Amino acid sequence: MLSGQAYREIMMQFGDRIVPPTHPYSQFVQRAARNIVKVPFDHAISGVTDLEWEVHVIDHPQRNAFVLPGGKMFVFTGILPVVGDKEQRGGMRSRTRSRVILPRR
Repeated sequence: MLSGQAYREIMMQFGDRIVPPTHPYSQFVQRAARNIVKVPFDHAISGVTDLEWEVHVIDHPQRNAFVLPGGKMFVFTGILPVVGDKEQRGGMRSRTRSRVILPRR
């Protein structure tokens, strides 16, 4: 499965930069991820709440975040200042949902 291969490649590249789950950055992203997932979905995309989400925060200045199929979320610390306010996190929520649900074209 391509998502498994992509996950392994990302972990090989950034695995040594994964922030521990007890770190404040990880705690912040975990809370944001729970909010992204728990917001009600329409019937067409309801499977998102059934996924077992795996959230990784990568200590890297890159301003990026992405989700692989199956609920594996990666957030680079460089984006955290950018998504600091509620409106920007709302935009991140919409993009994250669409990346989990919709196939890439």
